[in-house]
Amino acid sequence: MNVLIVYSSWHGTSDKVAAYMADKLINHKVDLVNLKMHEVSHLRNYDCIILGGSIHFGSIESSVQKFYIKNLDLLLQKDLGLFICCGLDEDKESQFESAFPAQLREHSKVQGYFGGELLTEKMNFVQKLVTAQITKTGKKLSDGIDYKAIDRFLGLLAGEGNQHLIRKPN
Repeated sequence: MNVLIVYSSWHGTSDKVAAYMADKLINHKVDLVNLKMHEVSHLRNYDCIILGGSIHFGSIESSVQKFYIKNLDLLLQKDLGLFICCGLDEDKESQFESAFPAQLREHSKVQGYFGGELLTEKMNFVQKLVTAQITKTGKKLSDGIDYKAIDRFLGLLAGEGNQHLIRKPN
């Protein structure tokens, strides 16, 4: 099976998630595309597409939005997994709903929330200010990437009886 993992990453969390997923997928051709660096061509060549990215200021990155708007018809013909990385645990459902249109969410085979990281050393001044304000509100923040959630996501995407799609954890 040919798998495409398409994502966008501001500070590196979605990069880590995409690389982890690619490493877990075995016996399949997997391509990774960070939309901040590359464009995607030839979607027709893939059986399965995994699409996601990080949430910043309440929205998924614009490159992910532009990608799914441009390719909506083709995405609706593929096995599809959708994911977000978000530092605010308590807002994950609403963040996911705002990240992807209902049509994609309903078509997707699996949806995942993989936590997030606050990598302040990679943030600009405004991002640091907003993060400081959020942390003062007492909102529950993610304590990092949820690798077990990624494993469950990949298992569900593979479907029952196809658990060989993911490598067993060491």
